[in-house]
Amino acid sequence: MKLTIKQITIITMMLSISLLLLGINVKATEEYNFTPEQKEYLLKKKEEDKKNADTIAKKYFRENPVKNATMFRSASYGGRLGTYGDILITYNGGTNWIHGHAGIVSNNNNVTIEAFPWRGVIRNSNRWYERGNRLYRPKNVSVGQYRAAARNAESHVGKEYFLDIFNKWRTDKFYCSQLVWRAWLDAGKNIAPSSGNIVTPGDLEKDATRLIQIVR
Repeated sequence: MKLTIKQITIITMMLSISLLLLGINVKATEEYNFTPEQKEYLLKKKEEDKKNADTIAKKYFRENPVKNATMFRSASYGGRLGTYGDILITYNGGTNWIHGHAGIVSNNNNVTIEAFPWRGVIRNSNRWYERGNRLYRPKNVSVGQYRAAARNAESHVGKEYFLDIFNKWRTDKFYCSQLVWRAWLDAGKNIAPSSGNIVTPGDLEKDATRLIQIVR
């Protein structure tokens, strides 16, 4: 059968996309080829996060829905969620973790700083009031520390994404919750003191932070 130029172009594009996806999958396999011990550690952390998420859901969703409807005043400004340095966590997925994703509000509250696979650390439009779930703030910190945390996060924009489960201290590459944790650590506050080798979104919402708002 004789192919037209248009058909050849479409086939070529499809092959190119397939090869690109194959390359991405190969890269992912090379970067995240975890040992059995590492996989066991990750599963343990996921289970810990699930228990933590269930505890929060029980406390703020199921036990007292009437109180819950009034206790959290809007922390959004101009349709955005939070202000500089605020910690944003979503339970709506987006990654392979138990409740997905974390970000931090920049000094301009229209902007969040977030780390994504294949995109790295980027400035993102702050639409968390529409798509996110929870806003947290560290306990016992100053206004200056909020500003510093936002600046620290900004300083990492452009760096690559990498999930290093045994070295949360690296600063050349980041995953989402590690970026938020590091921005606050360099501002003088460890917001995940019991996190271990990896900082998950669940680690960011424990003893060192307080829940300000749940977005419905």
